[in-house]
Amino acid sequence: MKIELDNPQSQYAPGQSIRGRVLEVDVQVQSISVRLVWFTDGKGDRDFAVIQSVEIDPEVRPKRTTDGYAFEFTLPLRPLSFQGTLITLTWAIEAVAFPSKTSVRVEFSLGSGVRLIDRSEEAKAIGFQKPLLAIASKSSQKRK
Repeated sequence: MKIELDNPQSQYAPGQSIRGRVLEVDVQVQSISVRLVWFTDGKGDRDFAVIQSVEIDPEVRPKRTTDGYAFEFTLPLRPLSFQGTLITLTWAIEAVAFPSKTSVRVEFSLGSGVRLIDRSEEAKAIGFQKPLLAIASKSSQKRK
């Protein structure tokens, strides 16, 4: 089994449509779940979310060797992909065949593919002991 995207890219914009097909499906497959997911990887707990899914029943949709099983998702506005020192958030489309639970995945970035860099040691070297940026709370704004 494999996933083929109509317009394969490594990066997609929020709100963009992503289309493709699941190909080379084994005759023993009873159903296929095609999912738009994001997941984190790195230090700490791993997060995983299914944003949308399409269930395909090969018995209802006769197998076509050239076209496969089509799917389409509209990408959400967030969360955006990022790559940090401790954690990374990645988007993917995955297909899971049942009952075997065989799966395939195509990974991509949503948004600009932000890379987070830890600059705390550099900041300390030039005399900053606190974070360079802070978010002001409503209570701190009232005191001004």
